[in-house]
Amino acid sequence: MRWETLRAALDLARKYGQRETKILFSGGEPLLEFALIRKAVAYTKRTFRRGKRATFALITNGTLLTEDKVAFLEKHSFEIQLSCDGVRAAQDLRAKGTFRSLDSLLGRLKRFHPDFYKDNVQISMTLVPQTARYIADSFEYFLRKGAHRIAIGPSITNHSRWNPSRIAGLERQFTRIYKMSLAHFAQRPACWRAWGIREESRKDGH
Repeated sequence: MRWETLRAALDLARKYGQRETKILFSGGEPLLEFALIRKAVAYTKRTFRRGKRATFALITNGTLLTEDKVAFLEKHSFEIQLSCDGVRAAQDLRAKGTFRSLDSLLGRLKRFHPDFYKDNVQISMTLVPQTARYIADSFEYFLRKGAHRIAIGPSITNHSRWNPSRIAGLERQFTRIYKMSLAHFAQRPACWRAWGIREESRKDGH
């Protein structure tokens, strides 16, 4: 995208948006144009005035998320949606060779940016037939890596190739996830609300 196009979009958001406007950078991979993101943030902070405020969000696969980029995103309170599949076996099915760098990234976020990791980073797993059998293992992996916000969204396009057998296997996977959630997040009611299992947990006596 050219800077002139992005600037025009920001001007429209400032002129016609709500008092608080969320500016989302997505792609493709938006970090390929990180210089443009920096320029957009500076321009927005300079021009959004008179009761208008902008917040920022980014969807990324994480492979280009170096320490200097993390520091910038944290400084400007970006909300990060980190798209990845989880354990190595799942990650290699759709993005072979990226697991090591993502595993390292999660470790750095947990160690050096704990508050940002907790409050601003959401792990986003796309549930597809190829990775469905790993979804509970991947959920457990992200818990071990210190993730506080984990989202699982199914792919339901015509090309997803779901069938009754694969769908049936999801019940076992999500039963494991449910039990892990109760055990891991027992003292974090906000997460219980996110999963929508508060009433169910009461019935189970938890």
